[in-house]
Amino acid sequence: MWSPGYLQEGRPLLRWGYSRRFKAQVNRKAADDARFLQRFLFT
Repeated sequence: MWSPGYLQEGRPLLRWGYSRRFKAQVNRKAADDARFLQRFLFT
């Protein structure tokens, strides 16, 4: 899943890009869960 570049030290920009993408994924999933909970609780 992780590319070798992610594991190499001295590539902070690459790591930062990966963590940013990962955080965006997590945030999207959290938003989906919140939407599901809203639909589930308020209908």
